[in-house]
Amino acid sequence: MKKTTAQSRREFLKTSTLVATAFFIVPRYVLGRGYLAPSDRINLGFIGCGKQSAYLQNSFLKTNQIEFVGAADVFDAKRDRFIQGINVYNTLQGKEATNNCKPYHDFRELLERKDIDGVIIAVPDHWHAAVAVRACNAGKDVYCEKPLSLTVAEWFMPQENTIAFFKPAACNVPGKNLDKPLN
Repeated sequence: MKKTTAQSRREFLKTSTLVATAFFIVPRYVLGRGYLAPSDRINLGFIGCGKQSAYLQNSFLKTNQIEFVGAADVFDAKRDRFIQGINVYNTLQGKEATNNCKPYHDFRELLERKDIDGVIIAVPDHWHAAVAVRACNAGKDVYCEKPLSLTVAEWFMPQENTIAFFKPAACNVPGKNLDKPLN
């Protein structure tokens, strides 16, 4: 007579639980080279898409740690060129050219988005302080190139807001800090 090995319900649940749990604790490198979890990406908004934007765009995209999800500029042509630049960069890198970067005419609409972690400010110098303060008030991390303000009074206004909201703010001398990864 043949002996059948029937699996009990308890053994089945135990085995299936172990298999299911193993999938969730698999190290990242097993999932494939270059895999980056969505929680490891930094969602950025870009405010001011003029001359300096192409340099900053490429510098930040090269880190492979960020995704531009919004771009704001009062000139539609500059904003559209910036968004097209993201798609061109992704295509050259062998990635899909998605249109995840939403255009905005008013930067305040961009700051209202909850999914944006930080903003890069590349507006004319006399707008730096006003935009940086609004970004800090919206709870965003701020990257802005020098000068952060035009007057001494404007200089202290962003610092007080940044300290009050405990948000990191970076004022960069162009070409000095972007060579290092964001982390």
